Amino acid sequence: MELYTLDDKLNKNELIEDYESAIWTERFIEAGDAKITVPATRANIKKLAMNTVVRLVGSSEGILIETQQLEEGMLTVTGPTLEAFFKNRWIDIYSPYSDEAQSSIYNAPDYIMRHLVAGNASRNANVGAIRALRPTTYGEILTNVTESIHATNLYEEIHRLALKYQLGMALKLRLPNGAPY
Repeated sequence: MELYTLDDKLNKNELIEDYESAIWTERFIEAGDAKITVPATRANIKKLAMNTVVRLVGSSEGILIETQQLEEGMLTVTGPTLEAFFKNRWIDIYSPYSDEAQSSIYNAPDYIMRHLVAGNASRNANVGAIRALRPTTYGEILTNVTESIHATNLYEEIHRLALKYQLGMALKLRLPNGAPY
């Protein structure tokens, strides 16, 4: 298992070589997570600082370090996959014709999810090379539906749609030139 940190432009930065334990969990509908334990050296504490993005070779998903714990000479960091980024984004629904905090969209459910991400995730946010949500289905063609979209937390709304239509979701990392990892 090869792990490394990413810089603020999502390029490979530092290899994480001396881990004692690494648990990397990717999920189909929910955000995944990881837990990495390394010796608590100054270099590792700096390398695995809060809000650092870590990537596993062979995975196109990254995790964002949210917690650090020092215990018995070991540093344990944990964090969710990047879909959790959407928990800090809110759906902006504005209509000059209505005071209601909801809107209707008619399209395929996977398109609706991508539309919500494209329209709400990157506004006023430095998301670097992160690209739109990519729902995954196993070859089925999705028919158009009408969905009421509420002015709420972006993750909750796309998660609701993923559960309702049994669509997987993953925020895929891409290289600065747009190519997938």
